[in-house]
Amino acid sequence: SGYVGREVSRRAVRRGWEVTSLSRRGINPESGDPVMEAVNWVAGDATDPNVVKPLVNEVDAVVHAVGLLFDVDSKLDKLNLIVSGSG
Repeated sequence: SGYVGREVSRRAVRRGWEVTSLSRRGINPESGDPVMEAVNWVAGDATDPNVVKPLVNEVDAVVHAVGLLFDVDSKLDKLNLIVSGSG
């Protein structure tokens, strides 16, 4: 639900796609915006395969805009493996 994630979500909803957004808080950062109200906001840890796998298993596409700079202990290197289905 950062800037990039919000904009990707907004554009996807406007194109008629069903959108789910996973974030630590799982709340709509733009409450009251009818486009953003159409997003399914889910709270969870993007580094936890048990959280991510059920969300990505039944979808046509995944966009992840998770970003932590200089955090080698974040486990985000594994996120690409999970969402691609290769990990």
